[in-house]
Amino acid sequence: NNGNGNGFKLGGGSTLHNAVVHHCLAVANHVKGFDQNSDAGTLYLYNNTAYMNGSADGGSDYGFYNDNGCALYIHNCISFKTVNKNPDVALKQCELLHDLEQEADEIYENFVKKLFEEETDNKEIIKNKEIVQHMERTTDMAKHVGKIIKTIIVKYA
Repeated sequence: NNGNGNGFKLGGGSTLHNAVVHHCLAVANHVKGFDQNSDAGTLYLYNNTAYMNGSADGGSDYGFYNDNGCALYIHNCISFKTVNKNPDVALKQCELLHDLEQEADEIYENFVKKLFEEETDNKEIIKNKEIVQHMERTTDMAKHVGKIIKTIIVKYA
């Protein structure tokens, strides 16, 4: 491997690049999963997942700093890092993620039921239901990421 250990390098040499990175998965890169890499442009990252990156000293799942004037927008990105690269530990983390998503589903269902039973203002019903739907979708996506990671672990273990 002749690479430098970074996954998604989004710039280089203080150049001005504008980039959109979405629905990407950075797994087991030695240094960083997603790296600003001295970019001075505008970076949009959304719905990305970083898993077990940064085994090198100072490494991380996401590496961003703003001394070059970069405009950085990050939405719905997660870092699922384990300090122990033992597959059994990571699988347990995936199971925990699944359990937390199940608990979030129950909370969502109870909230919506209570909302319709107690709230009389239709605008408040719509607003609050939409907010918790976004939260519920986020936990569903986290569970989906856990399934992907579990598949990767099983496939390459």
